Amino acid sequence: MYHGRLVEEGPVGEVLRNPAHPYTEFLLGSELPVDPDVKPVTRPVRGEHMLQVGSGCVFGPRCPLRVDECDHNQPDLVLAGPAHVAACIFVGSGKHVA
Repeated sequence: MYHGRLVEEGPVGEVLRNPAHPYTEFLLGSELPVDPDVKPVTRPVRGEHMLQVGSGCVFGPRCPLRVDECDHNQPDLVLAGPAHVAACIFVGSGKHVA
């Protein structure tokens, strides 16, 4: 879930081994620092406020893969594998954040 919308769903092992949505990849690549004096690294928001939701992809303002198409339509959940779906126009394209 991201911003109240389902962005990826599937068997836990499949999603952890083969994340299909950039937000899932972002979460799996995150680490909280052990030292309380170390500030966590975050992704910059591209000018849009996090509470503003337009008609496009909800993760679009923070997505490193964002293209113009992402700003206009909320992607449908599409099959990323057996019983594994994700809401991203790049699902199945082989393009990933990592």
